[in-house]
Amino acid sequence: AFVSDASHEIRTPLTVIRGYVELLQREESGASELSTRALERIESESRRLERLVTQLLLLERMDDLSVSAFASVDLAEIVRDGFDDLAALNPDRRVDMDLEPAALLGLEDAWRQLVANIVQNCTRHTPAGSPIQVSLHQAGGQTTLIVDDAGPGIPLDQRAHALERFTRLDPSRSTATGGFGLGMSIMRAVVDAHGGSIDLLDSPLGGLRLVITVGPPAAAFDGPSE
Repeated sequence: AFVSDASHEIRTPLTVIRGYVELLQREESGASELSTRALERIESESRRLERLVTQLLLLERMDDLSVSAFASVDLAEIVRDGFDDLAALNPDRRVDMDLEPAALLGLEDAWRQLVANIVQNCTRHTPAGSPIQVSLHQAGGQTTLIVDDAGPGIPLDQRAHALERFTRLDPSRSTATGGFGLGMSIMRAVVDAHGGSIDLLDSPLGGLRLVITVGPPAAAFDGPSE
């Protein structure tokens, strides 16, 4: 409750700050280069803080999530949307998708955030133009999502900590480019809230293999047919 209350209190002044920045940007047609740059920095940092608030709220929501809030989720559509966006924004990158129809019981916006975080990690931490392979399958009452990349991967001795909150594996990377260290912990929180597991392995592409397993599929929760 504290995180939720504090986050909402932070959002209100953030909205005001961004509103005044946008007003000044419209009015300052003859502003100096320094003033223009300062306004751009205020706007970008306020957006970053807003993203942090959103991430903290999602983490708290996952901690308190009840199955009663679940509904049928088309995970294949969510994965396809996310990686289609990646391919559109990075036309030189080959994205191979092998997606079977996969419906599960869960919270759609949480799964969309999880996929967005995976896409962001692929974009941020793998070489431009390197391939990405994505597969999604349902079998034996389980749904499995596998994402392979050709990036530097995560050293074996760091994988246990990679999914913890506020963990940034490369201390030399500034928060301006490396995020808040919440991306992978949000993935874990979403998967945990849905009774699944997440594993970080070596990829045959030379980088990281991310394996997410959840179950049972949504059909298993349907009531008896009439």
